[in-house]
Amino acid sequence: MRLITTKDANTPPPSLVNEKVEQERIAIHQDLGSISEKIYKGEKITINDIRDPYHGEEEYKIRYKLRRLFHNKCAYCERIEYKPDVEHYRPKKKVTGNQRNNHGYFWLCYEWTNLLPACRDCNSGNGKWNKFPIAGNRAITPPMTTTGNLDFDKCKANNPYLQSELPLLLHPEVDEPTNFLKLEWNGKLSALNGNNGKGQTSIEIYDLNRGNLIKARKEIIDNFKEGILLLFTGFRQSYIDENILQEFLKIYLANFESKSITSTPHSFVFFFISQNFQDFVTDNFPNFSNLEFQLLIESFPTIT
Repeated sequence: MRLITTKDANTPPPSLVNEKVEQERIAIHQDLGSISEKIYKGEKITINDIRDPYHGEEEYKIRYKLRRLFHNKCAYCERIEYKPDVEHYRPKKKVTGNQRNNHGYFWLCYEWTNLLPACRDCNSGNGKWNKFPIAGNRAITPPMTTTGNLDFDKCKANNPYLQSELPLLLHPEVDEPTNFLKLEWNGKLSALNGNNGKGQTSIEIYDLNRGNLIKARKEIIDNFKEGILLLFTGFRQSYIDENILQEFLKIYLANFESKSITSTPHSFVFFFISQNFQDFVTDNFPNFSNLEFQLLIESFPTIT
């Protein structure tokens, strides 16, 4: 997971803006039965982007906008997903689990910051479903203004009204995941804030350590290590000298670091290693000589 800043909380799609009256009506009357998938997915449009695998086909407008904002990736696990669920971060009709709530956050049914693109493994299966654990007190009624209208500002995911619940699930538009998650060199994720915090709960609820994700992360790590070892093998066998080795390393490491941008699938792996490169080298190349260690560290583009 990565923090995504390209989705403007204050500029929802026009179709959602047009449904604010309906969203307010649902909130006032607790009319869960009127919540419509057609509204939060959007009307159907034809995809005109020739680079898209579904070019020329029809797609739901809001779902398409969401996946484009998230670089065609699941908001939680960063796996490529061209047909994501339009996921409600706070469940729209009910909350299940130990902290159950039979009506959920119905007033957030069409709230832009509550909608995320999620793969089915993260959103169903062993994943999130309708779970939404918190460490504080749950908001069980819509926030209303003194005039009896729905307070749309307090419906935004980063508003203190909702943040006071102390949600235990990471929101990729609100939270910086690297403050909560750590990459292990075997491809697993672990929590930085203990077993009861937001990191560990997110790993468990979103099922972020399922087998296919561990394998994908580990392949990135192993391929990166293999490339480094190949360069040093050439150096040790005198095929290349120290100066050429360092030039090759700079190119290879800069290419790796460039993939830490949020548009890359599983970019958390590239970003975490780039931010913790010295630890990565220490842990993964224990047999390197002092010279080799120094050459590798000094060749990384963000280390001076």
